[in-house]
Amino acid sequence: MPLTNTPNNINILTPDFAMPEHCGGDRWSILHGDSLQIIRQFVPNSFDAIITDPPYASGGSSQTTKNRSTNEKYSSMSKEKALPDFDSDQMDQLSWMFWTAAWLQDARRIAKPGAPVCLFIDWRQLPAMTLALQWAGWTWRGVAVWDKVASRPQKGRFRQQSEYIVWGSNGKMPLERNVGCLPGVFRYPNPQNRIHVTEKPLQLMRDVVQICEPGGRILDPFAGAGTTVLAAVQEGYEAVGSYAVRQDAYKLDQRIRQMEFLSRNNIDTLAQLETYRQALQTEIGQLLTKRKQLPKNDDVQSQRESVNTALKQLRQEERLCRKIAEHSLEVQQHLTEARRDRAEQQQREQEHERDRRPNIDLTL
Repeated sequence: MPLTNTPNNINILTPDFAMPEHCGGDRWSILHGDSLQIIRQFVPNSFDAIITDPPYASGGSSQTTKNRSTNEKYSSMSKEKALPDFDSDQMDQLSWMFWTAAWLQDARRIAKPGAPVCLFIDWRQLPAMTLALQWAGWTWRGVAVWDKVASRPQKGRFRQQSEYIVWGSNGKMPLERNVGCLPGVFRYPNPQNRIHVTEKPLQLMRDVVQICEPGGRILDPFAGAGTTVLAAVQEGYEAVGSYAVRQDAYKLDQRIRQMEFLSRNNIDTLAQLETYRQALQTEIGQLLTKRKQLPKNDDVQSQRESVNTALKQLRQEERLCRKIAEHSLEVQQHLTEARRDRAEQQQREQEHERDRRPNIDLTL
């Protein structure tokens, strides 16, 4: 199935680079191709932040265990339900560190001065990641923690329930940037209905992308499930991602479009989704009736074209509603997170309004 081309929305690639197959929408694009090749084709100073979850090349204490497939290392799903494997995850630590430093060096060239970089990693590769980051010329600024809340217990040992975000900046990072105070620990469980083996929670990524200045452009060179791109768009940023597997790039396109649709129409529950779909069906019926009533002559040709255009758009939305309902578990999780976000936003606004009220001294 072809990806949807979105011409003219990516103007930051070098002029002599042949645009790869890509898809996208309002303020986001997914490029299909070798991430390491694509990253070298952006013009300098293109991005306000680099935020990504690269292959860890981890999942074992020996090279034999590392050489297993990503599903064998990171998932307990049966073969029938297993998600697609991904490349670049079977290197030994030294090879992986050189590989990471190489693409991070390319990424720094296309990042603006002071741009933050955030890199997910596990405990095994944490030291190597901090070395690769500095080797590539970035300024290492610290490590944040993703607490996954639950993990497999190990008798006599600590649980391995955390992953890490190694972060830094492209040189100096002024304190006066228009970014608020961000937490150092994020507590979110793994998503339940994943489309990628190492998919991160959407709300986690919505929190992390806020290290970028408002309205900035974010690059995720290892787009995976597209969560970083989706989170960036939902938080008001522009986002570009790349992914090597064509089928997965198509899945990212569809997933992001579905979540955009829900947010744009303020749909919070599956019941609201069904109500919206029924309203679309009513509109479609009305337009079909209107089209039948139009006289068959050239005088109303423009009206007929207008009705056909409206019908096409409504039918596309109605099909999208049905497709979203087919993936109800993931959608329900997204809607639950959206409701929680709105409630938290309302609470913050109420607290802000309360803080603005003048203090009245009632003492005599």
